[in-house]
Amino acid sequence: MNDATEARAHADLAALPGHLDRIDAWIADGVLGGETANAADLQIATSTRLLLTIGDVRPLLAGRPCETHAMRLFAQWDGWIPAGAFPAAWLPAVPQAA
Repeated sequence: MNDATEARAHADLAALPGHLDRIDAWIADGVLGGETANAADLQIATSTRLLLTIGDVRPLLAGRPCETHAMRLFAQWDGWIPAGAFPAAWLPAVPQAA
C-alpha cells in the first residue's frame, strides 16, 4: 500500500541525519520550538517523538535540539521498539559528542 521495501527503508535511514539537521536548523531559526506550538511543531514533533521510540534510531537524535523539541511537546508518549529491529549495516553512524 505504501510501497514500503527494504531498499526504501535503508535509504530513509541513510537520509535521516540530514532530515534531523534540517529540523534542528528550523528550531535554531525559530520556525519551530516557539513558546506556543504551531502546526509545524505539532506535525514534526510527533514524527520525531515516534522516532525516539525506535531503539536503533534513538541514538541518532540523542542530545539534538529536535530531541528536546519532541520531548517538550510529547514526553507523555510511551512505547519502545528495542534495538535490533533494523540491520546494523543500514544504520548511519551516530555522531560523536562535541
